[in-house]
Amino acid sequence: MTTYSTTTNNNNNTDQQARPPKLSSASAETLQDLVGRIESAQQLDHTARDVTLQTELAELVSRRAGRRARFAADLRAMLRHAGEREPPPAQEGALSRLHRDWTAFAHFIDGDKPTALLVELRRRDEALLDAYQDAIRTVDEPLAARVLWAQRRELVAERDDLGQLA
Repeated sequence: MTTYSTTTNNNNNTDQQARPPKLSSASAETLQDLVGRIESAQQLDHTARDVTLQTELAELVSRRAGRRARFAADLRAMLRHAGEREPPPAQEGALSRLHRDWTAFAHFIDGDKPTALLVELRRRDEALLDAYQDAIRTVDEPLAARVLWAQRRELVAERDDLGQLA
């Protein structure tokens, strides 16, 4: 039986479903796109961790990257369980470009307060939250919508935690 997490804050409550989820092609495409966006955000968090001088921010973005990995894995499992194709893993060339862009971006860091980095992370958080909102409106499988809502709630909490560092 495949299990998907629909709760936040590491509660052990899960929704279990014996039958595969029924995803329309539009829902499957939406989830596939969202997996790509989540994995891109995860890579950006890894790079932000590498370029920041602030320990608290490095720890926060490291936790965020781990959470995003779990989110992407849950959605990939849902797609697999529904018999849909999974999106390909992120291409190395794209990841190298992201790393190069973030490394170039790091020179904007002001001492111990990486203001520009925080602004960019917040901007990308908002874009990911918007993508989640669009996905929630698009999916036609109730379980998928509950999983997306739970993940979105965690992302909102992450965004708020990041805001406290600014």
